[in-house]
Amino acid sequence: MTEKTFFKEQEKNVLFVQANVTSEEEITKAIQQAIDKFGENIRGVLNCAGVLVTGKIVDSKGMPLNLDSFKFAINVNLVNTNF
Repeated sequence: MTEKTFFKEQEKNVLFVQANVTSEEEITKAIQQAIDKFGENIRGVLNCAGVLVTGKIVDSKGMPLNLDSFKFAINVNLVNTNF
């Protein structure tokens, strides 16, 4: 059985949705798609989003890590896994 065949056979049991995890609106739409397909009894949701922001908290010149980059990583990796 190929991967494509396996997933084709599972279409009635799974739903793949692409959404921006930093957008509450998109997450709400994704959840609604699951409810529309499976009803109110959703047994699980898997979020595969994650980002890595590299850098030193304070570099050798005394400059801090860019706050916007840090906030983005926190929002994707921590905050938005709880929608």
